[in-house]
Amino acid sequence: DFTLSRCCNPRPGDDVFGFLTINEGIKIHRNLCPNAQQFLSNYGNRVIKARWASQLEKSYLVTIELAGFDRVGMIQDISNVISGELSINMRGLSVETFDGLFEGKIKVYISDTAHLDELMQKLEEIEGVNSVVRAQTDQ
Repeated sequence: DFTLSRCCNPRPGDDVFGFLTINEGIKIHRNLCPNAQQFLSNYGNRVIKARWASQLEKSYLVTIELAGFDRVGMIQDISNVISGELSINMRGLSVETFDGLFEGKIKVYISDTAHLDELMQKLEEIEGVNSVVRAQTDQ
């Protein structure tokens, strides 16, 4: 019995560990979680090795942040990669532009980190996109 931690939103394919909580059972955290160092140094006896079992049928919400140079058709190109080319279900898209630049957040459902990596690589290939990163939280 476990739950996924909200502080780092682990997804299948992430390197993870379990942390035995007092009242909530085992919580799964990413190894790169902001709280990982504290758990390991202060509560090492409550840290449990963990790995993902195969979960091909399940999808997880992930937020991607991207930025670059704004141009006509940018949102359409982004949407075509996500929905058309990769057939990924999108939950939300928000984009703001200012002085010829754009910043956006996209919420998508992915099956694992390999799926996410493929999406991020395709988004980076779009003309005008300068950065694509996974958001620290998926809220």
